[in-house]
Amino acid sequence: MAIMTLGTDQIALAAPFHPKLSDAARRLNGQFRGKATGWVFARNREMDVRALCFEFWGVDGTPEAAADTATLRIETTDEDTLSGPWTGSREIWLCGRQIAVSMADRHLIRPGRGVKFLHGRPLSLSAYRLVCLDLYLAPGTVFTLKDVPRMALPRYAAALDGISTWATV
Repeated sequence: MAIMTLGTDQIALAAPFHPKLSDAARRLNGQFRGKATGWVFARNREMDVRALCFEFWGVDGTPEAAADTATLRIETTDEDTLSGPWTGSREIWLCGRQIAVSMADRHLIRPGRGVKFLHGRPLSLSAYRLVCLDLYLAPGTVFTLKDVPRMALPRYAAALDGISTWATV
């Protein structure tokens, strides 16, 4: 999960990949310094970086938030699964977590890290049965999502309101 390290003149953000992180970090004049360091920001950007952590992952960037986790059991209930968080072009994301991804141009779909499908699986709209165009989850798909920070549960509740049921397990 996203963890901020506060230095005397800079802030380092170690965070998992998110498709919108690069653009958002650059708007804050952040610089990517490789996997070992992550993103680096000026020290006066602390509140902006914390806001970024809340926006993408629902956490404040503290190590304590990342350490206190739960497993969620999520069941899709919305009949309109071709919009909202359950669809994506080759990837499905929920609150900063990759739920599923289609592998390159093959018709192979794998779950994201910490995701286990219990009933149903990601499906694709494909052209000529060769290329995955869009992924989606059908109503009734059930999966677990491990290592969700408890601090992020309100973010998940808001994102899933009216389209899915969920509980901690």
